[in-house]
Amino acid sequence: FADPSREKAALCTRRAGKTEMWIRYATIVALLTPRGIIRIWGITRLRAKQLLWEEFKRLFARHGLKDGVDFTIPEVELTIKFANGAEIRLLGADKDKEVQKKRGDKTILEIVLESQLFGSYLRTLIEDVAEPCLFDLKGTFCLEGTPGPVCAGYWFDVTGGEDFQKRWTSRGSAKTGVGAGWSCHRWS
Repeated sequence: FADPSREKAALCTRRAGKTEMWIRYATIVALLTPRGIIRIWGITRLRAKQLLWEEFKRLFARHGLKDGVDFTIPEVELTIKFANGAEIRLLGADKDKEVQKKRGDKTILEIVLESQLFGSYLRTLIEDVAEPCLFDLKGTFCLEGTPGPVCAGYWFDVTGGEDFQKRWTSRGSAKTGVGAGWSCHRWS
């Protein structure tokens, strides 16, 4: 959270606490950013719901946030609406047509869960759809995941090449430079 970079990646082991971190990060940004839109992308909408929905409710209960006062949760929309006008939206990226409909939103934070699962589509999601939505508000993009099965592709371009560092700046693809400049973090 304290990293000032606008492009962040977390390359972690399973069970490292990534999901819990994003719930807190997204909530803090929503509470501090009136009318801010935060989008969290899962490989499918259902998977995003399975990973996060009940955890958001537990976090709010733990910290005394009241449904109907501090926030509302329309279950069908998978959107959490805060009293200050901010929203956290859970989205799936499994249908290109649905993803393309998300162009044009002005977002303050974009998070992609389990980035290693997206394969070649990750670059399209980031560069063509989500990243341009961050321009107006100078928002932040966060990727997270575990090492992928193959040392290739956009996720590897962003996080690969530094096998022992806890924190590094991505050099991107050796051939094209794609994926360079991300602030990468590793923990287990």
